[in-house]
Amino acid sequence: MKNVAAGFSPSLMLVLTNESQPEPNPTDIAALPSQYMRKVIRNIDRIRPLTAENFKMLRCNHCGRKGKYDIGMIAFDIDRYYKDVKRKQKSGVSIDEYIQTTGYFRCRHCHSAGNWEFPTDFMFVMTTMLLMRTVKMENQGFHFGPLSLFDGSRHRFATDAEEYLLKKIQTQEDSLHWNKLGNLYNKGGRPELATVAFEQSVRLDPTQAESHFSLGQILDQMGEFEMAAAREGEVPVNIQEEEARVELDMIPDKVESFFPVAEMYMGERRKEMPRGIRTLDKYFKPELSYPTPMNKKKKKRK
Repeated sequence: MKNVAAGFSPSLMLVLTNESQPEPNPTDIAALPSQYMRKVIRNIDRIRPLTAENFKMLRCNHCGRKGKYDIGMIAFDIDRYYKDVKRKQKSGVSIDEYIQTTGYFRCRHCHSAGNWEFPTDFMFVMTTMLLMRTVKMENQGFHFGPLSLFDGSRHRFATDAEEYLLKKIQTQEDSLHWNKLGNLYNKGGRPELATVAFEQSVRLDPTQAESHFSLGQILDQMGEFEMAAAREGEVPVNIQEEEARVELDMIPDKVESFFPVAEMYMGERRKEMPRGIRTLDKYFKPELSYPTPMNKKKKKRK
């Protein structure tokens, strides 16, 4: 499990406190405002990482010092790579520019992030895998294709995506952005930072079911069953009612069959989507209203 002394972004502290202050200490994680984070740190070895450990020796280009870091799952943006190769006619294209990683790590010496030099043996393996792309490789730690955030943006490292989301939060604080930041930390092997983000998400929107559930899962692995049940039980009543009213056929091979469920958990925010692309509305048939029978006037007999 990660060492919590790995630090965090100074921007995170500034966003959380909403104050203009000197550069915060990027290793003083206990200073982050949170209800559960300290408890998570004490039990961090009990929390299962979402991706297998994948330590590589990297060189920080900011301070020039080397260290072993868990880079998580590796992705290679192969479509963009081939487009650039064709456009630049095989000149000036460096493979490492198309490598993405899910692990959240910062230099343990200077605490900077996002500017790394991969070792020669690692680049040799990457080049070999690229040449053998036609061979089906069962490797959960590697993925051919880009890693994208919810809005389609692509970032090389988790710390780059973190800064992108924090800038969005600074512009307009939003429960969804905090939730996505929490997911980023969780996948990056930093459940203590994920806890902070999920707490902010539900503070802004108590109906944010995904953040409640993710927070509950972390607490459950720590053995805090009552706290976990309280969080996982915070699924809004309106969602429970909707689940009872509709029957959804979810087919594993059809991604679009899961869209109505996703919209259900968006709550009121799904109304921000254009009507033409909503998938859940068709399951709610308007109740038929029958006109009240009118008394016919009897004709007077002459």
